[in-house]
Amino acid sequence: MAPSVAVSMVPSAASCVPISMGRSILLSFRAMSPKKSPPRPRPCLRRSPPHPKQRRKLAMKKNNFLLRIASVLLAVLLLLPMGLTAWAAEAKTVRIATVEDLVELAERCSSDSYSKGLTVLLTADLDLSGTEVSLPVFLGTFDGDDHTIRGLRLQGSNSIYGLFSLLQSTAVVKNLHVEGEITTSGTQSSIGGIAGQNFGRIENCTFSGAVIANSSVGGIVGQNGSGGVLVDCSVSGAVCGASFTGGIAGQNAGTLLRCSSAAAVNTAVEENSVTPAGMESTLYSLLKRQQVTETAVASDTGGITGFSTGIIQSCTNTGAVGYPHVGYNIGGIAGRQNGYMASCVNHGTVQGRKDVGGIVGQMAPDITMQYSSGGIDELQTELNKLQSLIDGTLNDAQSASDTVSGRISRISNYADSARQNAHSLTGQLGDFADSNIETANNLLLLAERYIAKAAPILDDLADASDHMASAADEMQTLLNQLQAMSGDVDQVLENLQSFADEMQQACTDMADGAAQLGEAFRLLGELPDDFPDTTQLDADLANFVSALSTLNKTIQKAMDEYEESGSVSSETQEQLKADLCAAFDCWSNVIDDLDEILQNTDFGALRDQTLETLKKVANCLQSAASSFSSAASHTGNAMDHLRQALEILRSMEGQTDEVLDQMDVVLEELEQASASLSSGLKNAAQWARDLSQEEPGRFSGLGSDFDSSSDSLNASLSGLGNELSALNTELSSSNTTLITDLRAVNNQFMKVMNLFLNLLNDTQNVDYSEVFEDVSDQSLQSATRGKALECLNYGSVNGDRNTGGIAGSMAIEYDTDPEDDLLSGDGSSLRFTYQTRAILMSCENYGTVEAKKSCAGGIVGRMDLGTVYGCGGWGNTSSESGDYVGGVAGLSISSIRQSYAKCTLSGGKYVGGIAGSGSRITGCYAMPRITAYTQLGGAIAGEATGTCSGNYFVSDTLAGVDRISYSGQAEPLTYEALCAISSLPENFRRLTLTFVADGDIRSQQDFAYGASFGSEVFPRAPYHSGNYSVWDQTDLTDLRFDTVVTAVYHPYVTTLSSDVLRQGKAILMVEGEFKEGDALQTGAIAAPEELSNDEVLEAWSVTIPEDMVFSHTVHWLMPEENGHYAVYVHQGGQWVRTKAETFGSYLCFNMSGTGEFAVTPAPGLPGWVWAAGVGTLALVVGLVLAFGRRKKSSQPAPSAAAESSGSPSE
Repeated sequence: MAPSVAVSMVPSAASCVPISMGRSILLSFRAMSPKKSPPRPRPCLRRSPPHPKQRRKLAMKKNNFLLRIASVLLAVLLLLPMGLTAWAAEAKTVRIATVEDLVELAERCSSDSYSKGLTVLLTADLDLSGTEVSLPVFLGTFDGDDHTIRGLRLQGSNSIYGLFSLLQSTAVVKNLHVEGEITTSGTQSSIGGIAGQNFGRIENCTFSGAVIANSSVGGIVGQNGSGGVLVDCSVSGAVCGASFTGGIAGQNAGTLLRCSSAAAVNTAVEENSVTPAGMESTLYSLLKRQQVTETAVASDTGGITGFSTGIIQSCTNTGAVGYPHVGYNIGGIAGRQNGYMASCVNHGTVQGRKDVGGIVGQMAPDITMQYSSGGIDELQTELNKLQSLIDGTLNDAQSASDTVSGRISRISNYADSARQNAHSLTGQLGDFADSNIETANNLLLLAERYIAKAAPILDDLADASDHMASAADEMQTLLNQLQAMSGDVDQVLENLQSFADEMQQACTDMADGAAQLGEAFRLLGELPDDFPDTTQLDADLANFVSALSTLNKTIQKAMDEYEESGSVSSETQEQLKADLCAAFDCWSNVIDDLDEILQNTDFGALRDQTLETLKKVANCLQSAASSFSSAASHTGNAMDHLRQALEILRSMEGQTDEVLDQMDVVLEELEQASASLSSGLKNAAQWARDLSQEEPGRFSGLGSDFDSSSDSLNASLSGLGNELSALNTELSSSNTTLITDLRAVNNQFMKVMNLFLNLLNDTQNVDYSEVFEDVSDQSLQSATRGKALECLNYGSVNGDRNTGGIAGSMAIEYDTDPEDDLLSGDGSSLRFTYQTRAILMSCENYGTVEAKKSCAGGIVGRMDLGTVYGCGGWGNTSSESGDYVGGVAGLSISSIRQSYAKCTLSGGKYVGGIAGSGSRITGCYAMPRITAYTQLGGAIAGEATGTCSGNYFVSDTLAGVDRISYSGQAEPLTYEALCAISSLPENFRRLTLTFVADGDIRSQQDFAYGASFGSEVFPRAPYHSGNYSVWDQTDLTDLRFDTVVTAVYHPYVTTLSSDVLRQGKAILMVEGEFKEGDALQTGAIAAPEELSNDEVLEAWSVTIPEDMVFSHTVHWLMPEENGHYAVYVHQGGQWVRTKAETFGSYLCFNMSGTGEFAVTPAPGLPGWVWAAGVGTLALVVGLVLAFGRRKKSSQPAPSAAAESSGSPSE
């Protein structure tokens, strides 16, 4: 009798594979077995062949023996994890030191088998100038060892092209830097700086240069396929393409993790001036070939990727993306995406025509279909083969006995039943995978997201540590400078005592927090050395408690002395200073310890935890952070008391200016330390609180239906085995043909049985807590699609239509929508994954959003579907000539919930603080300033077409919706009431006055609601040669909104003319650097008495506007163009003649600022002067002539010989 099989399984860490968006059965498992020492191998005995007489007996026992073997194989299968290969190839290592080595490697890699199991180590920098090299296919590991390959130049007519054309799933490329140009011809599809297509892993690689192609163009890879992973990669230079173009990847169906791009992606030629060293031509010359016009079509362009159906986590773009008024689906991170995106940041400018967003051009909930044949489908195939063999056996057994025929008929029935049960298992396993894949990936991505969110908290604590250390040093300096205390000493001592009491409470809270932090580390780390030790923190806390106790005793002593004698002895004052310094040093050490512990904490360990462990860790961290936050609060109170004590000391007589200045330094450092510490610890508490409340989902089991189908399949296969065993016995003497048929059926049955056992091994009794083992080391696959979470945009966004700070639009891309092709003919193995959600959650925009036409939103320009939840629109948003402008959404026919906006808005019709026109707006808060609209404007919405509830706003001029505020729907609040709502973002509570010049912040300061400022707050704008600056706002009174004052530059007016004319021309003109509106003031004055001996033709007073020029050139129109005149300038109380030159019909001279001048005829020369000059000239001429004659007569006469000698020609 065939054995009845019951199997118990748990997941295998070693065999877990990335979880795909597709409806494949992707979770693999291993058998549950206790950890034991491996058994000692038995000696292998060589047996002699059986005697011929034994063969018949052995044949009769063959089937039973095979069934026993099946049982043994089952036991072996239960002890082996899935996914182990049958053999391990011997590792091979190749070292690349020269260009020739790389060329040889490329030639060998034309065969996909060569690089399997191969390790390549680059041992030197290479220069490929003049050599075109590309590895066609690669399956091994390529370690660049941080070396650089320069001069890469690929121009061939190829698609799927890069330094590596195709990276298969086993390939790893790491620590490699590449510089070069890729400008292919032909179809130009799937082109990348590192790889054309990637299904493996690329980590810590960079590309610098240009990649120019047509479709699927990326700085690192052209296409990142399902299973492909890019980690810590970066790009600089330029990337250009017509469709699916990204700084990192053209298309992404895999994972992009912590990648960054500074490349210009599909931008104007002038912006692309970066040229890596050694390149033969510049990017300018390359990009100049790309004719960019307003009629050009570029779609799906992103700073990181053009189109993503996969995962994009913690990526950053700083490069410019897109060209003005050109292209569709343009985004700072992704041009279009329906995958998963979290914790991404864009700083680059984003431009395009339609669907333009700071993070995503279009959030597309495309319905996609992915499927694969799993083990159940293979089992079904083999069962079909078994049925065919059985049918053949029936044909051959027509002449057999009725008993044999009946048994074969029963075998056929068992096979048919097994086939039907296998078909039933197909759907059940598919449903099982679908129900758990999303939960698995949600947990993985949750850990990655919270790792990214920890960074700003650590920055705050680092700042607090630095400022606290500085405060301790400055306090020491201050106390050394302080004079003896006098006056209100009792108030100083009372404040110091309150300071010490608050700090002691802070110590208690810090100790509690340290204990909880240690418990969290215990949960996260398996080994004691896995995480930082808190021993030093505990020791420094004990020292701090001791120092505070000593300080309290000294304060009490000083208070007793003061009560008895009205003063404090100098010895006690010195002791008080010393104890206060000691307390500050100890507190500084505590903060430094806490900062060091958290900076050295491996938050990446969060990736390795189960959901339950994560929640336990989060609870411990929440308790720790709450204690630390309470400590920060007590520290703040303590600093207030210390500040009051110092202010009292400041007012005491005898304090020098040096002491007062030092007090200011101490107070500033204390304030900054307290603010950073409070911010960091409060955010840490919120971080842990949010983590503890996360619910990525629950795992579901296979259920009773699966058990029933599995049992039925097991029974059918067992029945098949029993019948085959009996049939073999009955037909042992039958004809050879029938026996051959039965053996084939039996072999096929064993194959089916093994497949069935494998499937059971993969699917039953799963322990879901182990599904996540080693997942962080595997390539991550999408779990949810159409979702952007906690993304930030700081770059400006400019488009024609559908322009948003986070997403240009949330809509279906109808041109490529697969909805019309939803079904497949092969229903037996096709498994669908459907994702139609489009979610923007906890995203914030700080960049300006400008649309030329309609639909501009601080978060999303146009929402046809989906949900915006918990997002903040803080960037100014406007439309030049269109309608539908909103702080969150321009036009929404979907849902906006619990979102916020504080920004300046302007447009035509439908302008609103949350939405220009909104369908469902709930739980939102807005503080808008609308500077321009034609009609339908409101603090919440210009128009509300559906549900509007629980929304509040602050505005002195606007109503909630259009011109009406609705109670409970769109209701006004005072600013004070808004700030009192603790759950609202801090951006509402902070109002800033910012001065900007040349795009840079020149100064910035916070102010209270309703504050006013004078001219003293205006900074000096940077100097621009030939230009002057003016601030675009000068009235800074009663400010109630964030205010940005911008320096505007205008060219100088270089010449001012007088209103007084002579013969149609201005009599006076002055050169200088004047501003628009400046005027030259002139007036005729009486002839100066000092010049009474001369004939004064004209005298003028000139008032020149102030400018940056010390001396001005004055032009005076002469009455006669060829006349001779003298100019006198009044300076230093005297009239002084100044140099003057003729320029056309004007006489030009210099004056230093405002003054007076007079003009007289130039005095003529007397006649005797002219006569003397003529006589002198005649005398000189005569002398010259006489000297010439004398020199000629003194020369000797030529000899006869000389006279007779001549040339033959003479």
